[in-house]
Parts: sequence; structure tokens; C-alpha cells
Amino acid sequence: MGRSGFVQHRVRLALVIGLSAGLFAGCSTATSTTTETEPEPQVAVASAEPTGRPRQMFASLADLVRGSDAIVVGTIVSVRPGRAAGDVRDGAEGQVQFFDVVVQIDERLVGPRDSGEITIEVLFLAGIRGSLFSIESSWWRPEASSVFFLNLDAGIPGREATLVNSQGLYFLPDGIDGTTAVTGPDSIREAVGLTVREFGALIADVNE
Repeated sequence: MGRSGFVQHRVRLALVIGLSAGLFAGCSTATSTTTETEPEPQVAVASAEPTGRPRQMFASLADLVRGSDAIVVGTIVSVRPGRAAGDVRDGAEGQVQFFDVVVQIDERLVGPRDSGEITIEVLFLAGIRGSLFSIESSWWRPEASSVFFLNLDAGIPGREATLVNSQGLYFLPDGIDGTTAVTGPDSIREAVGLTVREFGALIADVNE
């Protein structure tokens, strides 16, 4: 074998070894990918209110149900100014104005309240159209009906409940006999387009 043939032989041998190593490495990587499975996080702290309280975003309707103290179908009776937080010495910009949304309970899906009125404290966001918390949205008008996912909170005198987060309301534009609609960018898609009866069946399955 001449020098040229010897060199070509060594090059071919090096290529074969290199390709074999790459193949085995690929197999090893593929094996580790298929054997290591990590569960998706169900809940994550995504944002905070201006009051500093963290908000959790839920990955599914089942997680939202489990994370709620009460779920009710209700119709808004009134929306009125509630408590103010902050330092009055800082003027209007130093205060946070909450609103009390009074809701007539039409049907209880989860929780202790099955009739009467419940007051939900809401912090509206001024000038942000399309947000669940925009006061201009149709679902905050008197006589509007929705499915409400609530935290029952007695930590502040006079406050009965808050929405669990920006995923906690599903508007019923055609009333309680209609189907739910998107109420902001954080709406859980599997909770949209359902009747109250379908909501009830899904919630019952989660709680079994």
C-alpha cells in the first residue's frame, strides 16, 4: 500500500469511528429522553396584584376547580365602590380603590353558599380593554350572569369573597341557560362553550 492509499485508509477508518460514536451517543440521548418523564407543574405564581398578593395561574379546569373555595352561577345585582387601600397622604395615585360586586346566587356548584347574595371584591384595571378586570366589560354590568370561581376570604372585615385569579369568571352572554364565553386572555379554553349543566358534570367528575 502506497502512502496515498495508507492515508485514505486512515481517513475512512476515522470517519467510521466518528459516525459510530455519534450513533451510540444519539441512542443514549434518545433512551434518556424516553425514560425521564417529569410531570407538568399544575400551578405557578404568575403575577401579583397591586396589593402585593401573589396570583396563581391554573393549567386546567380541573386544577381551577380544586383551587376554588366556592363555584357559583350568579347574576350581578350592583357594582359599587368598596374599600380603599394605600396612604391617603399620597393623594389619589397613592390609593387603590376596590369595588364590591354584589351577585345573586342562581346555582351553587361547589361550596357552602347555595342561595342569597354574595359580595365579591374586585380590583378593576383602568384603561385596559379586553382584560377580565376591565370595568367596561359586559360581564360586570348589572343583570349579567357568569360562573364565578371564588376564594372565600374573611381576612378583611366586610370582604366575603374574591375571584381566584384572572381565570375565575366565565361570562354567560345569553343568561344562565346559555353557554360560557371567553372573558380575557387567561380564560381556560376547556371552560368555554359550556352550559351550566355541563359545568356541573365536569366539576362533579373532578370532585369524585
